[in-house]
Amino acid sequence: MLSSLLKLFRQPSNLDQAVADHPASETLKNAVAVLLVRMAKVDGLYSTDEVRVLFGTLKQQLNLSDQDVIDLIKTAENSTQFADSSRMFAAALKAQLNTAEREKIVEMIAEVCRADGKVDEFERMYLESIRLDLGLN
Repeated sequence: MLSSLLKLFRQPSNLDQAVADHPASETLKNAVAVLLVRMAKVDGLYSTDEVRVLFGTLKQQLNLSDQDVIDLIKTAENSTQFADSSRMFAAALKAQLNTAEREKIVEMIAEVCRADGKVDEFERMYLESIRLDLGLN
C-alpha cells in the first residue's frame, strides 16, 4: 500500500491506480490542496493568476479532471478557515511522504506563491513555516 501512495507524486500518470490502492489518498490530496490554497490567500488577495496556477498545478500533479480539481479547491477553501489547518495537513503529509515528495509539495506551493508576480513577507513566512512543518530545512 505504501508503495502505491508514493507513486502519487513520482508518477502522476499512474495516479488513478495509486488512489484506488491507497485509502489515505483522498486525505493526502486534500492536504496538498489546503496548503496551496492557503498560500494563495495568505497575502490577503486571491488573484486570478494564483487560482489559475493553483488549478493547473493540482490538475497536473494529481492527474485530476477539471471537476475533481474544482471540488478539491472548494473543499480546501473551506478547510483554510481554521487557523491550524495548514499545520495539521502538513503533519499528515510529513507522516506519509518521503523527503523528495515533501520537497515537491514545497515546489508546488512556491509556484502558487509566485503566480501573481510578487512575493510578500507573509508569503515568505508561510512558505518557510510549511517547509519546517514538513520536516525540511
